[in-house]
Amino acid sequence: MSMHTTTDATDRATRTADTPSLLRRLLQATASGTTFVLAGSAFAAVGAYVFQLLGARMLGPAAFAPLSVLWTIQVLLLAVALVPLEQFVTRRLELTSGHSAELGSAIRAVVSLLGLCLVGVLVFVTLTLDTFFAGDAVYVGLAGLLTAGYALFVLARGYLAGRRRYRAYGVATAGESLLRVIVAVVAVTIAADAVSLGVAMVIAPLATLGLRPFYRSTAPAVPYAEAATASSASSKAGFFLGSLVVANAASQALLGSAPLIAGAFGAEEATVSVVFVTFALFRGPIWIVQGAAARMLPPLTALARRDDIPALTRWVRRIAAAGLVVTALGFVGGLLLGPAVVRLLFGAEFDPPRLLTALAACASALAAVALVSGQILIATGRTGRLAMAWLTALPVAALVAWATPVAPDVRVGVALVAGEATAVVLAVVWALLLSSQTGGIGATAGEPHDARAPGGR
Repeated sequence: MSMHTTTDATDRATRTADTPSLLRRLLQATASGTTFVLAGSAFAAVGAYVFQLLGARMLGPAAFAPLSVLWTIQVLLLAVALVPLEQFVTRRLELTSGHSAELGSAIRAVVSLLGLCLVGVLVFVTLTLDTFFAGDAVYVGLAGLLTAGYALFVLARGYLAGRRRYRAYGVATAGESLLRVIVAVVAVTIAADAVSLGVAMVIAPLATLGLRPFYRSTAPAVPYAEAATASSASSKAGFFLGSLVVANAASQALLGSAPLIAGAFGAEEATVSVVFVTFALFRGPIWIVQGAAARMLPPLTALARRDDIPALTRWVRRIAAAGLVVTALGFVGGLLLGPAVVRLLFGAEFDPPRLLTALAACASALAAVALVSGQILIATGRTGRLAMAWLTALPVAALVAWATPVAPDVRVGVALVAGEATAVVLAVVWALLLSSQTGGIGATAGEPHDARAPGGR
């Protein structure tokens, strides 16, 4: 009897212990850095749609036009120039155990990039003031402040990711979008015009400052030794950033070229619009994948630094295998559900053919895979190879578009799938070749091994 009593008590104790253990694991998974990064990216994407919807409904098509151009400037600025800066800072801090002093050797390259961005934006807005901004010079100031604000934003996120503060990274990403919507709601109650919403866009990136991204690291300093002298370090930083900007510009040109290709091959205006909204819709999830890439870069950089060739090779193969599955699912999902989703969101007059939505989903899936596989090349410092992959993809897409004798909308889909697939194949092949070589970052640069754990907060 006592034996049964003891056994029952033990079982009850085990069940009691298991329940909190399961709950604890569930809570730990929910509170993980990766979850925060992905949730923050998804929240930011939804917040961006809410802001645009709010602006469009409050102002109407004509009054919303200047804001739409300002938004386009912001998106291109981030995608082409500022996200590479974030990745550069992330990687450099990962290589130096989070010590920002080691960024000093790259200051010339960073300042040059930001200076070019600022000058380019100001010149564009000034020259197109009458065309896009109703001649209102206040937009020149807004554009300049917007550029400076998002430079601060990506630097802050680079610091957070490079110091593996992933939860703070996710909060910063979501906070920027949330603050923009809050300020916009307040602004339109005071003055319902595009300038008020432009002010909301300028204020939004300041949300990151509440997370203290630039605090001084207390970890033991690790010298950055990829270059022997300050001048060669600056040169390496310039090449790294320049190549990454070229790669991002080429990838954005490919992703954004769908309506242009359709128009070039004789598509009617209605068809061009259908192509535009279809590819814009399926491109949305890529912003969430961008968040996942930010989570991957620090541990991949640590693997490259330690010359952990087997682990890097496994990552490349996993990415390639997952890419095949995601691309196939994207094609099937686009084929079966794509037209209905487009009609639901944009109206019955936007009715794309099934093959177009299948190809658009497939191309977007390939773009996401290329983004993730490119993190291996960024982690190992081979951004020149990444630029070559995307610069090769552009003429391949153009050639396929010219040589495919089908309707203009389907021709666009085939061309973009071919271009994205080219970028993926080259990125994966070069990543496999680089990861199979002995003497990676750590060996060639004489850097000490990074003992930090691969996890993050």
